[in-house]
Amino acid sequence: MHIDFRHRAIVLFIAIAVALSIAAAVFIRSDVNTNMKIAGAAVIVLAIGFLIEITVPSGKKGEAHENINYLKSISKFQDIVENAPDPIVVLDKMGFLTYMNRAAEEISGYSRKELVGKHFAQMKMLPPASLAKAAREFSKTMMGEPGPPHHLDFTRKDGSVFTVDANHQPISKDGKLIGVEVIFRYFGEKKK
Repeated sequence: MHIDFRHRAIVLFIAIAVALSIAAAVFIRSDVNTNMKIAGAAVIVLAIGFLIEITVPSGKKGEAHENINYLKSISKFQDIVENAPDPIVVLDKMGFLTYMNRAAEEISGYSRKELVGKHFAQMKMLPPASLAKAAREFSKTMMGEPGPPHHLDFTRKDGSVFTVDANHQPISKDGKLIGVEVIFRYFGEKKK
């Protein structure tokens, strides 16, 4: 249960009232009936505070629903990206792979475990000409100037070569470029 500032103040006030009532009962050392009355009053005050806490609207319900809807939209977005028919990868600002979707795994033959965390130049999936082009496009994108889609050849884990169109898009957070998203359009096996 979320407790906003107003409710925290009520709960704190009640806790102080209970503590003072118990302390008074102990220090006054009055008879048992008086102590029972004080303890009973403290319990009643505590019960009233609890009822106030659970029945008074906190004014945060709308915000909670917005947060839930936002989380649902993120989940839907993640499902769309994960299940997209085209390979999608995300590179950090240094060029290290941070994400690849299921289509990227299926088409490349590599699992996420094998590639995530590696620099795109270290993966040995791009022949030299494609690697040079990918590095150029990555640099342009990180400078905020993504170019049009471009052809790249990739080598699968089994050694076969396939061709894609790569489309680089910058990823920003708080106005700063933090990485690059690359969406590939798969064209099939490279003709020999």
